[in-house]
Amino acid sequence: FTVPLSAVQETLRIDRGEIFSVDGSEVTHLHEAPLPLVRLTDLLNLPSSSTSAPDDRLLVVVVNAAAGRTGFIVDRLLGRQEVVIKPLEDYLQEKSGFSGATILGDGGISLILDVDELVVMAREREAERKLAAAVL
Repeated sequence: FTVPLSAVQETLRIDRGEIFSVDGSEVTHLHEAPLPLVRLTDLLNLPSSSTSAPDDRLLVVVVNAAAGRTGFIVDRLLGRQEVVIKPLEDYLQEKSGFSGATILGDGGISLILDVDELVVMAREREAERKLAAAVL
């Protein structure tokens, strides 16, 4: 997947011990402020990669979204690339978390993440989970 560089504030590695739970949501501290975390594999219903960082630290991409700053936990980072964005058809783009696609230098296709929509999706899913837990 491709994250628009304009949305990226910074990238970092955190120890699993730096993650704590607040009302069932994963959070870490960044620059003396809480940073909500979202596991992209969970949000996008993808299998988790079996490859983890050698020192067992997690990679986090901190993004600035309309709904606030959030940290996306990712499997790996490949670096920066200049890409040409091809928009997705409306029926593919709506509520998908993707804003377009691009062809990479090696010929592979990468979907471009819609950071604002992904943060909203994550917060909605968290609210639904909390409501379901409250009902039980």
